[in-house]
Amino acid sequence: MKIMADARTCRPVSEPDAQSTPKLPPAVLAGVGEWWPRLRPWLIAGIGVALAVVLGFAFVTLELRQWFQGSRLDLGDVGSAENYAYSVVWILYGVALLVAGIVRGGATLRWASLAVVVLAMGKVFLLDAAVLTGLYRVASFLGLGLSLMAIGYVYQRVVFRHPAGPLLAVTPPPTQS
Repeated sequence: MKIMADARTCRPVSEPDAQSTPKLPPAVLAGVGEWWPRLRPWLIAGIGVALAVVLGFAFVTLELRQWFQGSRLDLGDVGSAENYAYSVVWILYGVALLVAGIVRGGATLRWASLAVVVLAMGKVFLLDAAVLTGLYRVASFLGLGLSLMAIGYVYQRVVFRHPAGPLLAVTPPPTQS
């Protein structure tokens, strides 16, 4: 069954290969190379930031998995400590994106931070509430609450800060007699 042809060798992607080289990336890159020059620079920058955020998220998640499971990432069940650690690491990654967005003065990283924190919040409410037990569940909700309060404080004090300027004297309008 031919699904997609490889751009280099015109062999189908679904066909097994003795070299076990991936077939889909060259075909995708050939397609991307066709329309990439026509994109606007701001769109290219946005795609780059989104790709960097997704790859950074995958990196911290897989590094944590390797820390708990060793070199074989596909073996072993996810224990309570590992499940809790994912929530903590994702929130810390979101906070790191927020700090980077504040330091660089760009809204894109702050929006990415929001997406990562919302993902972590969804994990805590949907998965951790069902899977974790005992103190891990308490620590997960407590950590989420404290981090959301800290993020709200940073937004109030740093992002939405109004410059303190001189107060103008308000005089009442003249009355007509």
